[in-house]
This record gives sequence, C-alpha cells and structure tokens, in this order.
Amino acid sequence: MEDVRRVAYTLRREVGHDYAQDLRRYLDLQRATILELAERFDLSLAAQGEIEEKAILWGNADQQAAAYGQLRAEGWLHGADDKLEDIYRTRLFYSDAVADYETKMRAQDLVIGYRLHGNLMGLANAIPAIYFTYDSRTVEFAETFAIPSFNVFAGKPFVLEEFWQQSLFDRFNRAYHQRHRDMRLFLDENGIPHNMIDETTPRAAASLERAA
Repeated sequence: MEDVRRVAYTLRREVGHDYAQDLRRYLDLQRATILELAERFDLSLAAQGEIEEKAILWGNADQQAAAYGQLRAEGWLHGADDKLEDIYRTRLFYSDAVADYETKMRAQDLVIGYRLHGNLMGLANAIPAIYFTYDSRTVEFAETFAIPSFNVFAGKPFVLEEFWQQSLFDRFNRAYHQRHRDMRLFLDENGIPHNMIDETTPRAAASLERAA
C-alpha cells in the first residue's frame, strides 16, 4: 500500500431508484470515500456522463457558476470551503475520447469507484481496480471476473486495506484467464471468426500472464 500514489476515482453521481435501493447511502458513501482517499493519495476524479461536471471543465464562467450552484443545491457540494469542491476545481477529469481515458488510467496505481466501464478501463490496461457494487449489473460483472468489490448497501464501513490484497487479484487473474478461454472456445465451436488468441500456447500464456 505504501507504493500506491496515484489513484483515479470513477464518479457516478447521477443515479435513480432503478439502480440504487438507497440513494442517500449511495451518494453519501461515494462522497465520503472520495474525500478519504484524497487525504491519502494523489487522487483524481474521473467523470463520464454528468452534465454539471462537463460544464465545470469546459463551460464558460456562467455555465461553471450554474453547475456549481446546481451541485450545491443538490447537497453534493457544500460551498467554497468544501474539500470536494476543491477537488472539482483542481482534480476533475473528463474526455470524450476513449484514448484519453486509457492514457489517464495507465498512469494510475489504482482505479476505484462506482463506474463499471471506468474501472474496466483500468483493468484492461493492467491497473488494479476495485468496484463499488450497487446494482445487479455491477454485482454480476464483478462476480463473473472475481474482481475485488465492496457492496455499497452491506452496511459496513469501507476499508481499502481489506481489498488491497494480492490473493484477491490472483482470483481475478485466474477468472480472467478462464473466461477468456470460455469465450474463445464458444466462438470456435460455433464457427464464429474472432481475433482472440489461443491462451494454451506458451507465447500466448506468457502474454496473458504479463497483462494480469
């Protein structure tokens, strides 16, 4: 853990009851863990589709002021002295280009947060990722690939050290290898052309091991 410096937190602020059973818990835990990790690491906040976050990064002065006002009215930000608001001013990231996200995630020591695809971008670039799960989609995805994950609604405090364990990521490495094999065999058996490598060859197995 002492070697972890740069952490990207994948933000998912906009959510409804169809995704989260307890919106207050969902948002409060997200805000609290952002602030906690920002105290410990060089943390950046990676947004994906939130309108106000885009306005803060790319809007004119009036649009930025309106965005901050909306986030304060919703209770997400608490005013000029709010530490989260300072993170928004100095460490907020967003891009329309997937390549920019890849570049961003490759530079991190850890990716963590609420975004399925944001965390996946870290894993796809061999960066450890930890998921906050809050709906059936994220739970099933994390379980399928044995990705370290924390249930937002479990009623327990989040402790990073409980998830930063090699044994947990070893489970992911094994599950990823197995799921890759399952998919390749499925495509082969059904005569579907694909570009997936045969992981049983020595060269391919070495490549997958390095990626994991």
